[in-house]
Amino acid sequence: MSIDRRTFVASAAAIVTGIQARPMALIDDDPLGVRADFPLVATRTFLNGAYITPSPTPAIAAARAFVEARAKPMLVGDLLRKSGEVRGQFARLVRAEPQEIGFAYATTEGENIVANSVPMNPGDNVVIDDLCYDGALVVHRELEKRRGIELRIVPHREGAVTPADIAARVDRRTRLVSVSWVSHRNGWRHDLRAVADIAHLQGALLHTDAIQGIGTIDLDVRAADIDFLCAGSY
Repeated sequence: MSIDRRTFVASAAAIVTGIQARPMALIDDDPLGVRADFPLVATRTFLNGAYITPSPTPAIAAARAFVEARAKPMLVGDLLRKSGEVRGQFARLVRAEPQEIGFAYATTEGENIVANSVPMNPGDNVVIDDLCYDGALVVHRELEKRRGIELRIVPHREGAVTPADIAARVDRRTRLVSVSWVSHRNGWRHDLRAVADIAHLQGALLHTDAIQGIGTIDLDVRAADIDFLCAGSY
């Protein structure tokens, strides 16, 4: 059965109306036991998690506690210890080591650092696909302009970009392959290990923007053989 976008949106609106009319206790769809942390979903069906995700109440409480603590003297040692704890938490989430984790302002800033750190010469190329985040396209267009590299954009086919599609654009002059693990556009999920094998076979490195998948889908960066991963912490 096919469904167009207009029909889907109309159906979603009908679902929202139905949810608002009955108590949340009757809805058995909280397998992680976290629904109460997102009060918004008591009255809304929230679909646009790719851009502006509602903050859970524990995160709001932590932010409030931090701001209130600023009214008193704060010790640098305490801040560094907390940073170490967070680094360790994220490392465990992706099966990395704490010393492999660094902090950046945003996911795209991390990708910008990666793109500008990989050794490249004029005539080398970077391979991305057209399901990437818009900021990634800006990063690599600038790289193309300033460093004389070729940006190769793999087009999706009916919403999918397969490892074979990427392999067709990767060669010995490829220095970096960069993909969104889960696309914010349509939810397409790459097989990261397959993409890593393609990149590494030609001597290239793999970067992934993992923000749409981290915390929802299990990931082992070593098993997937990822070279660089960037993701917002929220």
